[in-house]
Amino acid sequence: MNIWELYNENEKLADLRQTDLDQPWFIGELIPTPAFDRYRNLFERAQRFIETEEFDSEESEDTFIEVDNLKLLLVRLSDKREFTGIMLSVTGNEAWWRI
Repeated sequence: MNIWELYNENEKLADLRQTDLDQPWFIGELIPTPAFDRYRNLFERAQRFIETEEFDSEESEDTFIEVDNLKLLLVRLSDKREFTGIMLSVTGNEAWWRI
């Protein structure tokens, strides 16, 4: 399976080691860099809203806007292809993403 790199603009946040595929979702292990620690709480907060299907509260909307404002970029290392506008879900060191 593929290895992906996750960036916030030019700062590498993590590697994503793809272990499975459940179209349209890619599934894998999140291998964070120290830079990811600044955002871990944000992703955990977003994940709680996803799990409880709370999408319409002011707090959930603010959280998803904050995630969107990170301008995340994924790079698939096998072909160096770049993807923006991704959806990313993180639980511990497990990641699910859509491109």
